[in-house]
Amino acid sequence: LTDLLWGFIEDALPDVDLIDVKKVPPRIAGRPNPLHALPTDQHQDPIYALDLTGGGEPGGWRRKHVYKEARGKYRKLEAAGIHFAEATSFADRAFVLDQLRIQRQQRFEEKHWYNTLEEEPAQSSYIDSLLREPGPDGPLRLFALRDGTRVAGAICALARGRALSAMLISMGNEEWRRFSPGLVLFARLIDWAGQNGFTELCFGSGVQFYKTRFGGDPWPVHAYSRPLTTAGTAYLALRRLKAIARRLRDETARLSVPVAAGQGT
Repeated sequence: LTDLLWGFIEDALPDVDLIDVKKVPPRIAGRPNPLHALPTDQHQDPIYALDLTGGGEPGGWRRKHVYKEARGKYRKLEAAGIHFAEATSFADRAFVLDQLRIQRQQRFEEKHWYNTLEEEPAQSSYIDSLLREPGPDGPLRLFALRDGTRVAGAICALARGRALSAMLISMGNEEWRRFSPGLVLFARLIDWAGQNGFTELCFGSGVQFYKTRFGGDPWPVHAYSRPLTTAGTAYLALRRLKAIARRLRDETARLSVPVAAGQGT
């Protein structure tokens, strides 16, 4: 079966030197992913997902304190005139996405983080193309904590079938930080997803603590590298050598750091 599936993949990709796929999840759009069943020795950090059909039992994720905390924070936001809402018109969606990107850029500059969304044209182009897809059933869903002009935070997700996958989140300036807008956005998004017929919510890649705090379960993620030509084999070998060189460089730099007086004795 494995050889048969790879055969279908290779037949669909003529004139390709290398099949190199990362972050292959066990499920896509709420259905089992056949690619995840392929044998591999490349395992990556898990992604976390929430089963929206359960969680109400004693000890279930719906009983976690974080949801009570989020409700309290949201009541304070409502008292300040801020509400959670989905952006539906094109103009409103464009406004919310623009605010999300501005807030993320400001936050990443504060933290000196690399912002792939703005630094890599392919990422930005992908989001822009999703925004242009017409109709209420488009995959990109945009939400914000806002009133008519102020945006305390925003989040966007991809919807397909009965699955919702959170993509990007942003938080407003210092005025809103005490309301924990990121916490509230995720809690409200989970509520919205359950009320609108979704059965699972994926938190995306990465092992951030908040994903388990909301009750997310880990999903194993695979990667596949399959050279089809000599050029593909050579590229993989070069990439492995670069990875080794990078690890050696990092280890050398670590060992070269002077030990502070009094340490190591």
